[in-house]
Amino acid sequence: MMDLADILLKTFIGAISGLIVSFFTTKYTLNKFYHEKWWDKRMEFFKELTDTLYKIKKIEKRWYDDQSELATRKIDTNSVSHDEEYTQMDIDYEAQIEALKRIHELSPLFLSDKCHILIGNYLSNQTHLLECYVRDEIDILKAHEDSYSDTEKLFEEIIQESIRLLKPHRR
Repeated sequence: MMDLADILLKTFIGAISGLIVSFFTTKYTLNKFYHEKWWDKRMEFFKELTDTLYKIKKIEKRWYDDQSELATRKIDTNSVSHDEEYTQMDIDYEAQIEALKRIHELSPLFLSDKCHILIGNYLSNQTHLLECYVRDEIDILKAHEDSYSDTEKLFEEIIQESIRLLKPHRR
């Protein structure tokens, strides 16, 4: 009888030990898995943001360069007709600004509070620039110059923030 009790006790201790070890192993593995998935999601969202900003920056650079050239040649920008390429650029720009607004709404969840503030300030500044241009408070060249400068600044700040947030992860 003693042998049966001894066997049952050893089996019970072994089973409890196995359950405890497997519980902590599973917990550790799942935490690591979720952390990596969250990091991947954050990385994907930063990539989408930088792609969007890059497209906006590219369009604004083209507009600014064209306006600078017209100003250098002293051509009235109101007398220049824009072709289909400019119409498409306008459509693409609006689509990218809408994408940026969507990212802004989701940024506290996937990015950081700093990104949310940076993007919000940028969108407000862009709206203010447009209003100033419409009210003839600034000319078109100045509007494009400021817009392009703001976009470049935001792009650099977002890159720095993504490096700061994504760097600690070691794969």
